[in-house]
Amino acid sequence: MQNATGSSALAGRHIDLNDLRIFAYVGSLASFSLAADALQIHKSSVSRSISRLEALLGTPLLQRRPARSC
Repeated sequence: MQNATGSSALAGRHIDLNDLRIFAYVGSLASFSLAADALQIHKSSVSRSISRLEALLGTPLLQRRPARSC
């Protein structure tokens, strides 16, 4: 049976809107670090938000690559 979102995969679980906002920043800036700077939060907080969304949805949302060295 499907829930109000049309998906039974999310039944009983809720997406945190703040996690979605962080995901949108990461996607638009193509960088965890730039998103963290723009949101004035730690990069580890950005990473945890994305990890929570991925766990909730059961799929990777972003392709991670190593940080560039200067």
